[in-house]
Amino acid sequence: MVTCCLENFLRHGLMYGEKMAQIIELDKFKIPLGGQDIEMQQIDHAAGGMSLLRVRIREAKRFTIFDVDPVTAKKWGETMIKWAEAQTAKTDGQ
Repeated sequence: MVTCCLENFLRHGLMYGEKMAQIIELDKFKIPLGGQDIEMQQIDHAAGGMSLLRVRIREAKRFTIFDVDPVTAKKWGETMIKWAEAQTAKTDGQ
């Protein structure tokens, strides 16, 4: 007996013999405080259109998944860098 889930179909880009989406792994890491697993993927739909950044956060058995457009991903990334640099400046100044 073969069992599959939607994630396996999407990961391999096949469902009912048709191309669905190509998933490209970008990065995986674990957050030291809290232990959440972060997975970042590029999603390219077979029908075309813009690529999306999928951010998957796994906390124990719970998943949170965001599919983010390029403009939002850029804003999110810039905000995170700005915050991280401010935190580094605070600790460097002490």
